[in-house]
Amino acid sequence: RGNSSRSFRDLNNGGNGGNGGDGGEDQLDDEWESESEDEDEDEDEAAEEDSHRISRLLLPNELCVALIRARGLIAVDTAIFVGESSSDPQALLEFDDTKHKSSCIKKDLNPLWKERFSFPLRQSWGDGDMKLRVAIEDVDVASSNDFMGQAPLIDVHTLTKRWSEPAWYDLGDKKDVIDPLKPRGKIELALRVHHNPELVEPPLVPQESNADDMQPESETSLKEHPNELLVTLWRARNLRVMDKNLLGGGGSSDPLVKFTVGAGAGQSVKS
Repeated sequence: RGNSSRSFRDLNNGGNGGNGGDGGEDQLDDEWESESEDEDEDEDEAAEEDSHRISRLLLPNELCVALIRARGLIAVDTAIFVGESSSDPQALLEFDDTKHKSSCIKKDLNPLWKERFSFPLRQSWGDGDMKLRVAIEDVDVASSNDFMGQAPLIDVHTLTKRWSEPAWYDLGDKKDVIDPLKPRGKIELALRVHHNPELVEPPLVPQESNADDMQPESETSLKEHPNELLVTLWRARNLRVMDKNLLGGGGSSDPLVKFTVGAGAGQSVKS
């Protein structure tokens, strides 16, 4: 990974890569500059609204990725008679159980995307591994897509609520091996995490309630001896793989939860 000290505004004034256009193929248009200025204003706490300031204090629950461009990609589509060999690159982004695909840039080894993607952080911030995978493939209409390269796994825990400076990531093979004698190119990304209020799920059990159920009970009922057990099934994590893939590694499971009340002879309930 090669770190960059340039801002989106600096990218607008030069650099390598891009898929051409007026004003030079190495320049980004004013969109990123205006967005960068807007983001700088949003970072000014004195000018933020109360809701924005509150979001700043809450733990992140969303990953945001800016896919900027790639440079020096390998040519997968070989020219048979005339013309130069090229590729039709498309970026694949995967985090947790969420996958996104970029647009396909036809016949370009230095594609310019300038696309953004969002991923929900389903785990609590700071729990477990949070790694982002970014790969590039050549899109084929008549056959399956061809792998071109992938960036090293990006640890989301290293990100902050401010956009990172755009950085170049060298592409390696499917085992993340980067061979300097056989370069696969590099990809430029900017990343951040933040708190998105729209992703907050309402609690299954009210935090403050005078009743043992989700529905209010009368004072008379609250004084009676309990005759029912209520269980809230929330989620599971890191379950075992029971259905293994026949042709390769990995696999999945179809989990079912069973609740039993009593010493073996009680009532059983399945989710």
